[in-house]
Amino acid sequence: MGSIEEPKKQQRLRLPWIETPLIESTSLSKAAGCRVFLKLDNLQPSGSFKSRGIGNLVRSHAADPANKGKRLHFFIPSAGNAGLGAAFAASALNYPCTVTVPLNTKPVMVKKLQQAGAHVVQHGINLDEAAIRMREMMKELSDHPTPGGTEVVAIELHPFDRQQIWEGVSSMSDELAYQLPPAEENDPCLHKALPCDAIVCSVGGGGLMNGLIMGIERQAPMLEAAANNASTNGTTSATTTSTRDDNIHIIATETRGADSLASSVKKGSLTSLPKISSAASSLGVLRISQKTWDYYKSPPKGIKTHSLVLSDADAARGCLRLAEDEKILVELACGVSVEAAFGPHHQPETDAPPAKKVKLSSEGSAPATNGETVVPGLNKTFLQQLIPNFGPQTRVVIVVCGGSNVSLSMAAEWREKLDAGWGSDDPGSIAVPPPSAA
Repeated sequence: MGSIEEPKKQQRLRLPWIETPLIESTSLSKAAGCRVFLKLDNLQPSGSFKSRGIGNLVRSHAADPANKGKRLHFFIPSAGNAGLGAAFAASALNYPCTVTVPLNTKPVMVKKLQQAGAHVVQHGINLDEAAIRMREMMKELSDHPTPGGTEVVAIELHPFDRQQIWEGVSSMSDELAYQLPPAEENDPCLHKALPCDAIVCSVGGGGLMNGLIMGIERQAPMLEAAANNASTNGTTSATTTSTRDDNIHIIATETRGADSLASSVKKGSLTSLPKISSAASSLGVLRISQKTWDYYKSPPKGIKTHSLVLSDADAARGCLRLAEDEKILVELACGVSVEAAFGPHHQPETDAPPAKKVKLSSEGSAPATNGETVVPGLNKTFLQQLIPNFGPQTRVVIVVCGGSNVSLSMAAEWREKLDAGWGSDDPGSIAVPPPSAA
């Protein structure tokens, strides 16, 4: 288990991310029937949580003794938030960064990358072809030393599957530990590693989920020490152990068509999607990281994982809900986590019989997580289905992960499509492992 605090040299380098606010939303809490907290990582320098993970990856390379006295040049193939995270981080630490993007990348994104300090190269019809050109450029740079003989080190940055990325994201859990209100004696979350019952986060490749779990793991020994001290002093919770739930529930959300985690859950093994068909492009990863799959299957003590898939329309509802209630504009990849706290979205009574209000999994039962099967009431929300002892004092943190693939015109288009019935036949579903994997 790593920590972003470890290397002493690294401590002298500027952090390319910031501590972001945590707010309790009155309007969203009322709608969800519990206490809803928003972790506003949309306020990071790059506009998303990528500042933490990729920022820490850039920082770790800069602090590596092997790179002392060398000129570093960072490269990443990305047409979105990972590229922005790399550009902002490299610029903050005074290093050049080249971002290769496909030819069909929107001009507004190219401009954002350039404004962040990146050298942008457009090549190919997709990210794979852009990555090939990137590696050619890296080789050219390495083969031609700069005047004066200073060695140039060309460094490729992975967008989500690196230990340093997860360690950077884990700083979010550290912040939650002191930003959340302390648990009172009768709070359901008193015996949990963080004073909350659930964290809702989006999953593309899994870097965000990995970092959150890694950070919660780091907090667990501190909780255990505090609990032992309380026991020694004779102060214990009145909650009975028979009804107590000591797990923090990680609710990993995806959109249908970008649901690589849920597809693996349903198959019972790590698998790849054949293609991405969701409009939530920032979640468009064909295969989650091995670490994400390992965490999902066997989470650390005190953590329980769940996989939830919603439609693009639901993601749009979440974006509009956040815009209307909190005046925050985010992309679909973030909106899906917001809507997860309020779904499933039911059709009007005249449009569907009650028996079809909740979509069951392909295995014929719902929902299931880590091998458990629970048949919910038809009108239960996803949170009520997934969090034991759910009630007004339940604390749910929604990670507002941010993202730059959004505009006012896009939000207006989502509203028009929803008003016309977009997504009314897809209320979302909770991924269920096959019986052999249960």
